Amino acid sequence: MEHGLNLKQLNFALARLEGKTQREAYDLAGYTAQDRDAGASAIASNPKVAAFIEKHMQAAAEKALVTPEYVIERLMIESEGRGPDTSSNARTKATELLGKYLSMFTERHDVTVTGDIVIDLVDAPDADYDPDE
Repeated sequence: MEHGLNLKQLNFALARLEGKTQREAYDLAGYTAQDRDAGASAIASNPKVAAFIEKHMQAAAEKALVTPEYVIERLMIESEGRGPDTSSNARTKATELLGKYLSMFTERHDVTVTGDIVIDLVDAPDADYDPDE
């Protein structure tokens, strides 16, 4: 076995490549555990299993000619309204996705902190800086 997976791991990976959920792949591979979600997650995060899935997903994407460049090109066409059956919603979504790809937007989250917060502001030391003053 050049991939280093046992039979259950291989069956799990193949089921994931077929589009099954982790839980479905876990069951189809023949695993049994009380907490199926935790078991499926553990198998999916196994480095050998994850590498096998990634390698084969990338190969399938290349075979289908789906590359990042292709996706960006399609989003540009849609955002400019040149796509077939385009709509204002599709144009807006395509523009949003292009902006996210280009890191143009920062998601902001409100955070509430209770308790004391200490912030030390330190400037670069001057040549005549004396820490004892």
